[in-house]
Amino acid sequence: MSIKKYKNPPVVEAWIDFRFEYGEETSEWNEKIAVDFVNSFEQFNQEEHLALVKKEIKVSEHGPVFSESAPVLQRIKAFNKTKDRCLQIEQSLLVYNMLRKKDVEWPGFPVLLEEALPFCQKYIDTFHPTSVKTVLHYRDHIVIPFVEGKIEPRDYFEIYPEVPEDKIGNMVDYSLSLILSGICENGVTRFSVRTEPFGIEESMTKLPFIIDWDIQPVISFNSEDLGACKKWLNLAHIGINKAFEGCLTGKCRALFS
Repeated sequence: MSIKKYKNPPVVEAWIDFRFEYGEETSEWNEKIAVDFVNSFEQFNQEEHLALVKKEIKVSEHGPVFSESAPVLQRIKAFNKTKDRCLQIEQSLLVYNMLRKKDVEWPGFPVLLEEALPFCQKYIDTFHPTSVKTVLHYRDHIVIPFVEGKIEPRDYFEIYPEVPEDKIGNMVDYSLSLILSGICENGVTRFSVRTEPFGIEESMTKLPFIIDWDIQPVISFNSEDLGACKKWLNLAHIGINKAFEGCLTGKCRALFS
């Protein structure tokens, strides 16, 4: 996902959310409609339904009584045959994921965008929202080796937490989340980095770090013209690229150069 062409970039997944807004009336939504929508795309097989079950609480002389209504479809999630693309839909949401497979070159953002937009357009044509908001997500996976039994985050990251070890002890894992402005015009970014423990044997020699980028606009786009939405997503991608380069040290970038 970076500006430079890395031999082994750390990105493992990228996805775009399209969040739809309606006027006074919303389109009909049920399981059949959702399934028909997903099945209209040959490359996806309907594999998973996530149902939200509504529970009602009624009070009787014997105490509270829980009753369950019929399951209400919350989301359909479908993968393509090679498991490197995923389509998810809800009543007001479409998510298109691009996942990186091991030993396969990362296709890049232009591929993600050009593949995702037709699904968004089909959703608009089918359910007729009035406007759309979008969110661009990236997930990076960086494995850092121990040196003399320890890792110094400052050697690899420009953004890292510090603790007074002489007062509160050693930091062995962490999760840091920041809200940033200025990465993209009309956009707000959530940046997070956290450690992800390995198995016992592997954890003695290296430690994975997960970096998540989530950037969304503070404005909505007219659903009749996805051009403005596409333009903003391109700007968001450029902004994340620059921020990605800025948050890593040269020593970290050497791990996947």
